[in-house]
Amino acid sequence: MLWCVLTVVAVRRLVIALNHPLLDLAVYLQAGSDLTRGVSPYVVRETLPFTYPPFAALLAAPLSLVPPGVAGAVVSLASGVALLTTVLVLSGRLGLPRSSLWWVVPGLLVMSPVWRTFGFGQVNLVLMALVVVDAFVVPKRWRGLLTGVAAGIKVVPGIFAVYYLATRQWGACALSGFGFLVTVGLGWVVLPRDSPTFWFVLLRDSSRVGGLAYPDNVSLTGSLLRTFGDSASLATWPLAIVVVAAGAVTARVLHRRDDDAAALVVVAMAGLLASPVTWSHHWVWVVPIGLWLISRRLTLAAVLLVAATWLTPLDIAEYLPSPTAVTVVGWLYPVIAVVTTVLLLTRPRPQRPAAGSSREREERPEVRTTAPTTASQG
Repeated sequence: MLWCVLTVVAVRRLVIALNHPLLDLAVYLQAGSDLTRGVSPYVVRETLPFTYPPFAALLAAPLSLVPPGVAGAVVSLASGVALLTTVLVLSGRLGLPRSSLWWVVPGLLVMSPVWRTFGFGQVNLVLMALVVVDAFVVPKRWRGLLTGVAAGIKVVPGIFAVYYLATRQWGACALSGFGFLVTVGLGWVVLPRDSPTFWFVLLRDSSRVGGLAYPDNVSLTGSLLRTFGDSASLATWPLAIVVVAAGAVTARVLHRRDDDAAALVVVAMAGLLASPVTWSHHWVWVVPIGLWLISRRLTLAAVLLVAATWLTPLDIAEYLPSPTAVTVVGWLYPVIAVVTTVLLLTRPRPQRPAAGSSREREERPEVRTTAPTTASQG
């Protein structure tokens, strides 16, 4: 009965979301159309501005050539495939049986960050899948490139270089930087005038993205500003540095326990908290958090996670216009990060999958099938 209720609610939420105008996708399509027409995608308009790197406009250009309905279907399908890919990769990594996914997926879909990503036509699920596949599926010699590409689309995924540093995957860290620089170079070739404007001017202009105290900004900065006002602005950057450093140290500890999935989640949460602007739909990393909780048999915690992400501060501002209520709900996401980190550190990891961890497979010495030679015996 619970599965039926979750499925009905999840389908209803997705249908309602997809029937609304895909506002963020419209921004991408406008940028792609501007690029094909030789117009700057960063020109000021009355609609929402394009706030992403030039490489994102380059990727959006083909979608701008098809009808908006087709583009919306393509992006929604890509998000669905990305969500399923993330769930399958991490469930295997965490040792979750495939049979459990039938009732896990509906629970994930009812969480606001997930269905809002579909409703806005955003690419958060795609970026998360790129990072997860890069960390746990891509062979070691190519690991990091997809993370660099993800950072080239939306900058913030660059935080996962911290994950590779914490886990001492130096080659992957270098490749992530290389992949990112390739996207910057491609954007520079296509938009030689707009690229320096974005990277040296617009990237530092948070007002172009939106007000930092806006209800839907659930970063640490947004929560502090809504609680304490502008007086908290001086403390936001030092706190962000502390949060990233703490995330790196925690990821290192979890890596030593051979729990790299947890280490990746910690770095993701650190990035979401430290970023000046983190809209609620950026928190699609609640999906790996939920999978991890279920793998530890923390069912009650998983249910509380769904409840905490059922509504966003923006929902509260719309239906219950109380500044106090908006502030309280906005703090739920930082609280989720803190509580999850504590559980990650204190809860023992599950049994390893039969195939062994990726680190074991990479570090396990080659087994010879022939008798050792005299030289090898020496």
